[in-house]
Amino acid sequence: MLMLPMLIPPSGYSTVEEPFKGIKEYGDSLVKQGLLMDYSIFVVQPWMDIKEIGCCVMAVAEEEAVAVKYADQIAERLFRIREEMVPKLFSVDEVFEIAEKTVDGKPIIIANPADSTNSGSIGDGVEAAVRLKQCDSHIKMGCVVKDDEVVEQAFEVGTGNSAYFNVGAKYTVGMGKAFCGEGNVVSLHDGSFIAEGPENRNVKFNMGPTAVLNFGNIDMIVCKSPSGNGDPQLFRHFGIEPTLYDVIEVKANSSFREPYSKFTDEFYYVDVYGASSANLKRFKWENLPHNMYPFDLPEDYVPEPAKIIRKKHS
Repeated sequence: MLMLPMLIPPSGYSTVEEPFKGIKEYGDSLVKQGLLMDYSIFVVQPWMDIKEIGCCVMAVAEEEAVAVKYADQIAERLFRIREEMVPKLFSVDEVFEIAEKTVDGKPIIIANPADSTNSGSIGDGVEAAVRLKQCDSHIKMGCVVKDDEVVEQAFEVGTGNSAYFNVGAKYTVGMGKAFCGEGNVVSLHDGSFIAEGPENRNVKFNMGPTAVLNFGNIDMIVCKSPSGNGDPQLFRHFGIEPTLYDVIEVKANSSFREPYSKFTDEFYYVDVYGASSANLKRFKWENLPHNMYPFDLPEDYVPEPAKIIRKKHS
């Protein structure tokens, strides 16, 4: 077993995309060749402010020296790509500027891991919608927001009717401004939908009572319990067809990339506030140990050799 003093946002360690894909393929090849019995790479959940934390590599072999050798090799490869695993982050304004110039008809995906409920966030962020309204842009955007109060208000207002709504930024401490404006209730739903996959294909998700609101060029799905974040049916089932929009905000780390890649290759991770931000330097850490990437790890740091853990026989 070998511990690495580094934290990587989950958006960087998808097993179906490089660079992490290559690490997994290398480990799989060692098992296939019979050099290892098994191995595991634990790329730790990075938002835990605890004193003992880091990424871990484990290798299992008949001979101790062989296990140590390949645990060291896998760890060295993982440590070497640490910077490549951190996504490039954009401001939402930068993404809107790109969308303004896009002429190929493909939707641009704003990837917002900071507000991903899959990662433990609440899903009440509306920074992208707020900024788009302030920009007075023609860009057409679809997004999803958790807001129990607005859902109940929309059901009271009724389909086809309009009202003034104050959406989002109600639950996450420090989230910022809510999205405010006159909106039309497009449709009301029970919140259930079937995922198209490939991940969770045919699995039924339920977001609770859900309303689709229109604010001019912004269509907003407002629900009580966001789920199935990375699946396009989260939008399609409720009447928002992603391919007909300029921008779709997806609150997920990596689950969205494969299904959305069927119709676009324009993915931009944004640096916005949220409990699961990919920008780990946004947080105020109190218990995190020193000498940890990406904070204060010395540039000349070399991973320590793997340690042997012997199986005890009863």
